[in-house]
Amino acid sequence: MGYDVIAFDICPEPYKKIAEACDISVVRCDLERDELGVSNADCAVFTEVLEHLHYYYVPLVLSKINKALKPGGVLILATPNVASLFRRLRLLLGIQPIYQYHVREYTMS
Repeated sequence: MGYDVIAFDICPEPYKKIAEACDISVVRCDLERDELGVSNADCAVFTEVLEHLHYYYVPLVLSKINKALKPGGVLILATPNVASLFRRLRLLLGIQPIYQYHVREYTMS
């Protein structure tokens, strides 16, 4: 569709060849420590990442994304809802509802 797409990941090796075959640039990046090196972006898609970041760094990472976006740019952010019906049912059944690799999980609010 003519967009320049860059994927940032702390461990991009598992999908790097596939992404590059689709003309997607892949950059190894630790969002908590590295700069993005992007400016004037139309959109940032940040899905299923926030819960993996240490909560201390969340404002910093969101600030980096904001700086990468052009004025009026859009951030699409999604994260699992720890209070979802699925998670509540797991808890009622005595099953740990929080994924082991998540640093912090969030509710809708």
